[in-house]
Amino acid sequence: MTGKSTHLNRSSERPKTPGDALGQPESSQTARFGFLMVNEEIAFDGGVARPLPDLPARIEHGKDSANPDGFLYPPRSRTFRQNIAFTSEGVKHGERAEVPGSQRPASLFKLHASHELAFDAPVARALRTSDGGFIVQLLAYVHGVRLQFEDWFVDQRIPVTIGKTVDFSILEGRRGHIVSRSYSTWKAWPEEVRTRVTNLLYMNSRSPCYEWPWERFTIDYMVFDGLYRTGVKLGMAKDGVRHRTRLDVMCDRFGVPRDGAKLDLIYDLRNGLFHEALWAEGTPGYGFSEEAVFAAMNLRWMNLRLIAGLLGHDNEYVHSQWWSLWRQTFT
Repeated sequence: MTGKSTHLNRSSERPKTPGDALGQPESSQTARFGFLMVNEEIAFDGGVARPLPDLPARIEHGKDSANPDGFLYPPRSRTFRQNIAFTSEGVKHGERAEVPGSQRPASLFKLHASHELAFDAPVARALRTSDGGFIVQLLAYVHGVRLQFEDWFVDQRIPVTIGKTVDFSILEGRRGHIVSRSYSTWKAWPEEVRTRVTNLLYMNSRSPCYEWPWERFTIDYMVFDGLYRTGVKLGMAKDGVRHRTRLDVMCDRFGVPRDGAKLDLIYDLRNGLFHEALWAEGTPGYGFSEEAVFAAMNLRWMNLRLIAGLLGHDNEYVHSQWWSLWRQTFT
């Protein structure tokens, strides 16, 4: 008995990089991630993030693949149609044929590896969903990019230019120190809090992948709310206070400067967007409000300082004005 059905398959046209097969299988202590265009070893207390041997060639390929705006955009995907015949001899697959007009940016794709993360000892749980996940997302925060394990999917445009999405610079040789202090702080927290903070770092690096200010604002306020909830769980902030007060409470807790008028605007934009689908009293995606654009930027810069404070850093960057347009030094 023979029958026919149609099977749809979507594939991505993804360029290959030199040395793609390089490296050893992962263990409970190692994982490869990317894409970080920094050819340096970042040693921290408990482990190291080391560049792959052929990273210079990979960096050159990454620069060629990235857009001049500092982002890597999704590759093209295509839909194929394939006839399948069910016969007495088994299933037979016919030739694939591309569906005309089906090309589009891929919804999901993978980033090539650039570094290997290695811990001195096996971590308590699955590496990628515990310590390894935190370190990768922390490195994304530190470098102002977006990172992921090499065989996990990402979406949207991906910032790959170092410092693209942050307002701070880190002196050469200081990244390992920053990672060590943050990792030590993180390990002392309950598992629930550790998971939340890893997710907050992930969402923080995902925010710049959105192109509209109101979209970035939505994600960044989500991050702020999570930071506040973390503060409550750790006894650093009171529960049950109104959203406007939460902005003051978190800034005061970590010594982050406050500007009442700018915080008022962030609060007003949040209320309009979350409760009435309004952005700057208009339709999201239409019109232009320079004040709202800067408010979205300010919310992100404030979050970056709150994240640093929460992770145990008490430095000039944390105490600097987040509404300033100057890039600060993170020591």
